[in-house]
Amino acid sequence: MSIERINNEFLIKIPASIDMGILQQFLDYVQVKTISSQSSASDEEILKISEDINKNWWIKNKQHFV
Repeated sequence: MSIERINNEFLIKIPASIDMGILQQFLDYVQVKTISSQSSASDEEILKISEDINKNWWIKNKQHFV
Protein backbone atom coordinates (compact mmCIF):
# COMPACT_ATOMS: atom_id res chain seq x y z
CA MET A 1 0.00 0.00 0.00
CA SER A 2 1.06 3.55 -0.55
CA ILE A 3 -0.29 7.06 -0.08
CA GLU A 4 0.60 10.05 -2.23
CA ARG A 5 -0.55 13.63 -1.91
CA ILE A 6 -1.40 15.27 -5.22
CA ASN A 7 -2.51 18.90 -4.92
CA ASN A 8 -5.51 18.83 -2.53
CA GLU A 9 -6.13 15.09 -2.71
CA PHE A 10 -4.63 11.84 -1.51
CA LEU A 11 -4.04 8.91 -3.82
CA ILE A 12 -4.20 5.65 -1.88
CA LYS A 13 -3.02 2.51 -3.66
CA ILE A 14 -4.44 -0.67 -2.14
CA PRO A 15 -3.81 -4.24 -3.32
CA ALA A 16 -6.63 -5.72 -5.41
CA SER A 17 -6.72 -8.66 -3.01
CA ILE A 18 -8.43 -6.59 -0.28
CA ASP A 19 -12.05 -7.47 0.47
CA MET A 20 -14.30 -5.00 -1.36
CA GLY A 21 -16.76 -4.91 1.55
CA ILE A 22 -14.09 -3.74 3.96
CA LEU A 23 -12.84 -1.20 1.43
CA GLN A 24 -16.38 0.15 0.98
CA GLN A 25 -16.80 0.47 4.76
CA PHE A 26 -13.55 2.43 4.91
CA LEU A 27 -14.65 4.74 2.10
CA ASP A 28 -18.03 5.27 3.77
CA TYR A 29 -16.25 6.16 7.01
CA VAL A 30 -13.99 8.67 5.23
CA GLN A 31 -17.01 10.21 3.50
CA VAL A 32 -18.88 10.60 6.79
CA LYS A 33 -15.83 12.16 8.46
CA THR A 34 -15.42 14.57 5.52
CA ILE A 35 -19.05 15.64 5.57
CA SER A 36 -19.24 15.94 9.35
CA SER A 37 -16.03 18.00 9.49
CA GLN A 38 -17.71 20.59 7.25
CA SER A 39 -20.88 20.64 9.34
CA SER A 40 -21.74 23.05 12.13
CA ALA A 41 -23.80 20.32 13.84
CA SER A 42 -22.66 19.19 17.26
CA ASP A 43 -21.44 15.64 17.92
CA GLU A 44 -24.68 15.00 19.83
CA GLU A 45 -26.80 16.10 16.86
CA ILE A 46 -24.82 13.90 14.49
CA LEU A 47 -25.16 10.96 16.87
CA LYS A 48 -28.94 11.49 17.07
CA ILE A 49 -29.26 11.56 13.27
CA SER A 50 -27.14 8.41 13.04
CA GLU A 51 -29.33 6.62 15.58
CA ASP A 52 -32.47 7.66 13.69
CA ILE A 53 -31.04 6.36 10.41
CA ASN A 54 -30.07 3.04 12.02
CA LYS A 55 -33.49 2.71 13.65
CA ASN A 56 -35.31 3.38 10.37
CA TRP A 57 -33.04 1.00 8.48
CA TRP A 58 -33.71 -1.76 11.00
CA ILE A 59 -37.48 -1.21 10.79
CA LYS A 60 -37.34 -1.54 6.98
CA ASN A 61 -34.99 -4.54 6.91
CA LYS A 62 -35.82 -6.48 10.08
CA GLN A 63 -37.76 -9.16 8.21
CA HIS A 64 -34.58 -10.20 6.38
CA PHE A 65 -32.83 -11.07 9.65
CA VAL A 66 -35.53 -12.31 12.00
